[in-house]
Formats: sequence, C-alpha cells, structure tokens
Amino acid sequence: MGQGSRKGTRNQIEVRENIHYSFVPNHRETMQALARADLTGHEYRVVIALMNQTNGYLREEDAITGTFWQALTFLRRQSVHKALRRLIDKGIIAKSDGRYRVKPPNEWHENAFGQPEACKRATHLAAEFIEKEKEPQHYRWLKNLLKPSPTGDASAATNRPLQGTHRPPQGTHRPLQGALLGGAIGGGRRKPKESLKKERKIVSRRKRRAPPDPRVKEVLDAMQAEFGFPDKTDIDPIPNYGSEGQHIKRMLARGFTPMAILAVWRGKVKQRHEFVSMHWVNQDIGKEVAGGKAVSGPESIEAAKRDYERRTGIYTG
Repeated sequence: MGQGSRKGTRNQIEVRENIHYSFVPNHRETMQALARADLTGHEYRVVIALMNQTNGYLREEDAITGTFWQALTFLRRQSVHKALRRLIDKGIIAKSDGRYRVKPPNEWHENAFGQPEACKRATHLAAEFIEKEKEPQHYRWLKNLLKPSPTGDASAATNRPLQGTHRPPQGTHRPLQGALLGGAIGGGRRKPKESLKKERKIVSRRKRRAPPDPRVKEVLDAMQAEFGFPDKTDIDPIPNYGSEGQHIKRMLARGFTPMAILAVWRGKVKQRHEFVSMHWVNQDIGKEVAGGKAVSGPESIEAAKRDYERRTGIYTG
C-alpha cells in the first residue's frame, strides 16, 4: 500500500513538472473576481489580453497601442476604446501615460460586480472559500458582495432560498397580476387553459395568409400562352413569378380586370417585340384604359380594348 502511494505521488510530481509556467496560480483572486464580475464579452477579451501582456510576461504594466489591441482581441478600434473606457470607469484597469495594468480586485468599484443570483447554499460555500485562503485580506471585495444590505435585511443573493424549498406565505397575491392585468383577466384571476388554447387558435387563424387570387394565375397563364409556352417552346417567358404576381395584384386591387390588364400588356409586347414586365403595365394602365377606370363585364373590356387601340394605334386582337 505504501509503495502504491509513493507511485501515485511520483506520478503527481511528474505531471506538475510538465505543466508550463502559468500566471493564474499567482493571481487566483483576480481570476475569481473576473468570474463574478458583470462584464460584457468585449470587456472580458480586453482584460484577458491585458493580463497576458502584463502578468504573463512577469511585468506589472505594458504600453499597448490601438493597433496592437486589435491584434490581441480581434476587435474593432472603436470597440476596444469603448471597452477600455468602461473598464477604467469600473476600476478594473488603470491607465497612466499610455501604459495599462489590471488593478487588484479590492480596488475595483462596486459597479464592476453584478448582483449575486446564486442560491443560499452557494453563497455559504463562497464564504467558506475565504476562510480557507492563506491571505484572506485579498478577498475583501468578495466579503462586500456577501454582506447584508444596509437596512439589515439579507441581500437578494444570500436571502434566496434553496431550489424547491420556497413556499409563498398564505394570503399573498401578485400585485402586477391583480393591478395591471386584473381588468383584462377578471380581477387578477388567471384564465383556464382551455380558454387560452381557444384564443391562441383564433390568433393563429388571423395570422393565416389569404388564399391566392385565381385571377393572378389566369393572367400569368395568358402571358405564357402569348409566347407559346409550353405548347410551342420550352422557354418560360416569365423571369420572376413573384414580382409579376405582385404587380398584377396591385392592378387588380385598383379595380382593373384581368382582360384590361392583358390588353395593355399585349399592346406593349407588340410594340416592343419582346417580353414586357407588369411593372410598366402597372405604371401606365391608369392612363391607357378607360381614363383610368376599370369595371367588370364584357362591355367594359371591349371598351377598354377600343380605347387602348384608339390611344396607341396598336391593334390588340
């Protein structure tokens, strides 16, 4: 048994000798403070880069230019400057004559740390960590986080019960539920699940898209037939169905019939001897069809054709 323990000790020593130099063991309080700090992602990257340039090379501070900051963090220059400004305001980084250093956690400002959100048991474990440290004076910042509030009540973190043990006292109610939502849900009472499901179904029905207008397909089919697709050719003349369909919908919403739309479109095709987008028809149809007014019925369609032929001198057939 003793031989096995010596063998285990020998293996542990060999592993430790293979570990390269690291500055983390010499600055454990700084790493613990960073783990509890309320920082953004950019601020963390700047702090870690600075610790690598200072403590990583056994120096207290270092002169770092804006371009070198970008090389260390891969952040934009503006993002680096904003992160540095916030870190200096929080007391985490000190700057003097263009040289930067990470300050001890005891010198960090209160706004550098967020409000603890851990359970009561976790905060007790954090307090035990301080008692086990050889130099507890370096953890004054952690003691401040664990202190009760000035009013005498425990802080939000230390007063938080263990998960699964919280029971609200009898007779209590939720003020927001009764005051803000009381008029909408009947004096602060929640609606049953069945009624909520019915309301969700109604909302989902409202969000459904309207069925497609069959007249749009009628116009698109006529445009294809005008160029002999698919009977005489395999080349589809319509380059973009979505765009053409949107313009056709707009003209239909303005009151123009499919026949009136096709009459103007055929006239433009015969005039240019090539495919014409409905975009141009939508712009000119109000001027070329019955003075800009379109009504349904075969008589109005024939009138629209004759009016278009009279205006342009192009026979539409």
